[in-house]
Amino acid sequence: MEIRAMDAHEFDDLMIRVAWLYHQRGWTQEQIAHHFRVSRATVARVLQRAIRDELVKICFAAEPEHRMLLEEGLCQRYSLEEAILVPSTVDSPARQTALAKATAAYLERSLEDGTVVGLGTSRTLHEMTDIYSPSRKLPNCVFVEMLGGITDEDPRFDIYNVSWKLAEACGGSARHLFTPAVLGSPEAREVMLNDTAIAETLDLAAGSGMSLLAIGDTGKTCPVFRMAHLGEADIRDLQSRGAVGEIIGRAYDMDGNAIATPIDDCMLGLTMEQIRALPFVVAVGGGKEREAAILGALRQKFIKVLITDCDTGQALIESA
Repeated sequence: MEIRAMDAHEFDDLMIRVAWLYHQRGWTQEQIAHHFRVSRATVARVLQRAIRDELVKICFAAEPEHRMLLEEGLCQRYSLEEAILVPSTVDSPARQTALAKATAAYLERSLEDGTVVGLGTSRTLHEMTDIYSPSRKLPNCVFVEMLGGITDEDPRFDIYNVSWKLAEACGGSARHLFTPAVLGSPEAREVMLNDTAIAETLDLAAGSGMSLLAIGDTGKTCPVFRMAHLGEADIRDLQSRGAVGEIIGRAYDMDGNAIATPIDDCMLGLTMEQIRALPFVVAVGGGKEREAAILGALRQKFIKVLITDCDTGQALIESA
């Protein structure tokens, strides 16, 4: 018995029964098709019609619905391909873990074999590597660093740990920049840039098909600033000139325009211009202290996917 052979009463009766078994009793479409001796395609069409005719109304709980609407609003306002929001919390470690889990989940479902993945550095990205567990091997993926190494007592800022752990998890490979992120002088940086291996790695990073970057504020906790021993006076000067955020140590203002820092000429990593030119940036960051930083980066429209928390998402929606 197919839809085209039914009169209106028969169809309505079938629609009620199919919808009830599917939505209320948890039967599969295949089970329903066998039970009523119709095709699975018929069952699918009947279920679609049940929703269209409002026999079945799908309702989300308030919190998930609010989150989905926020994600849609962020995509529309900031030209994102996707926004992923995690529940907000005043507990910073809990928020970091939630963002790390969301980033790992995005990578697991989105990463395709053969992709070159550019990497920034942050505690969140480091934690993400302990969670990332792909269901299949991706032997042709390459994870490449966009910045030299961070010398810090906190190993969670070590970008080498991020790249090789991701490569190990999926069976791919890692490309390292075997040099500090901040060198002693502009001359030392030029020497490093003339090294063939370093130049090739930076070129690979600049052309990465997907880039995982953390958005940070311009406080003294920035790992690159800490490595370069920027003092409170340097930080205050940056902020007085409008700096609100940083990505791999490159500072920018509320509109995402680059702000010069005392260490720009000594840093070995992608420039702000190169970051803005990346084809597919996945940006991670959250918390009230980073709202301005995230807004500034979004205004440059180089971010394709934003992973943040609900409170931050709401603040971004409300921002002009």
